[in-house]
Amino acid sequence: VHGIYKMNESGKKAILNITLIANMMRYKRGLVNWIVFGVFVLLTFLFISSRDSSFMLTASSMFQVYGFFMVLFMYFQTKSTAGVSLHSLVCYLAVYIFRSIAISCEVGFLPEDASGDWFYHAMEILGALFTLVMIYIIYNNSRYSYESELDSMKSYYLMGIAAVAALIIQPRLSKWFVLNFIWVFSFYVETLAIIPQLILFIKKEGEIEDFMGHFVASLGFARVFSLIFWLRTFSELNSSNTSSFHPSAWAGYFFILMQIIQVVIFADFLYKYFVSLLKGSPISTKTQTVQQLCDPHSLLPVSYTHLTLPTSDLVQISVVDVSFKKK
Repeated sequence: VHGIYKMNESGKKAILNITLIANMMRYKRGLVNWIVFGVFVLLTFLFISSRDSSFMLTASSMFQVYGFFMVLFMYFQTKSTAGVSLHSLVCYLAVYIFRSIAISCEVGFLPEDASGDWFYHAMEILGALFTLVMIYIIYNNSRYSYESELDSMKSYYLMGIAAVAALIIQPRLSKWFVLNFIWVFSFYVETLAIIPQLILFIKKEGEIEDFMGHFVASLGFARVFSLIFWLRTFSELNSSNTSSFHPSAWAGYFFILMQIIQVVIFADFLYKYFVSLLKGSPISTKTQTVQQLCDPHSLLPVSYTHLTLPTSDLVQISVVDVSFKKK
């Protein structure tokens, strides 16, 4: 139909009511997810940890695992991996594998809190499992929904940068060079791992699915907890057995810099996430107009009230009252 959409008052009221209901449903669902997870973190702190400040590192791991659980849950809800960066997943899998090797061989890499005895190991294994399952799904069950053309930042480039940095700047928490390298390599990869995912969001230029928003936000919160932990302990990473001009003598300061960079990378997204959560609307990287939804050559400029409904919510519309006006 070629013409201008002109909506009367009853139609506007119907859309307004639907928007309010959808936003309320979205807000409640997101809030419930965080409340349940927050209770789990609190119970872990009270009954599993020794309530030491190093629990921050365990909490960081818990938030990260929760994020990957959200991605996996999204797939089983939608049967789609659209919006998921395979290269970010590969990076995080490398993080889990190398870090698990390091913490299994050297207790110096573990939190001093009681949660580091077994719970931290369990979180790392669970995170690796969730990530591996998602990679398998993309390769085998969801090739057509995976947006490979948008996932342009290759994981091996980022891991190459991390490997060079790990060779030059590494702490001396272990007497074995290999273990120090493996652990710090996982740390540097983790710093860069989210970049492919954020680039995919920018290129996609649309709304970010709820679960993907929870996923990236969880990783951002994990970086905040990790920064808090390292602000208290970074001086232990500076090597005292080397010259003050050697990079390892300043490893702790470099670690803090990397942590700050991670938080800065997430900062803009976390701001948009909080705003979308409070408003009950999706995170959007592009403003759409009627001209983009219809044929722009057949429509005159019109005002447009944007309405978005969660893809997983069922909303019944009983009355749609729309009139048309010819050119």
